[in-house]
Amino acid sequence: MTAILNRSRLDEVTSGDKGLRATLTELYCQTLERCVTELKSIAHGGKNTDAWYNAAHELKGASGNVGAEEMADLCRRMEHAAPESWPEALEELEDATEAVQSAFHMLDE
Repeated sequence: MTAILNRSRLDEVTSGDKGLRATLTELYCQTLERCVTELKSIAHGGKNTDAWYNAAHELKGASGNVGAEEMADLCRRMEHAAPESWPEALEELEDATEAVQSAFHMLDE
């Protein structure tokens, strides 16, 4: 089972620098929000599988870079999901988004 947030990966990327970690997580959350919005728009606008793949792929890479392992795994599955499964994927994405945002918030406490 993968972790919502692999803290070791995040510490590795930021060399333990709290300021850099804050900047990186803020940028990630902006990317997350943009990609989620884009995926919702794509899902409701038709069957543009290339655009869906690109948005899921971008979010997968960003998630892997910050140690958001569950999100990266979900996006890996979403990259090749058939359009008829997109609504279910979006539900999973909403849950994963809340989980990863909560994990980042707990880092600051």
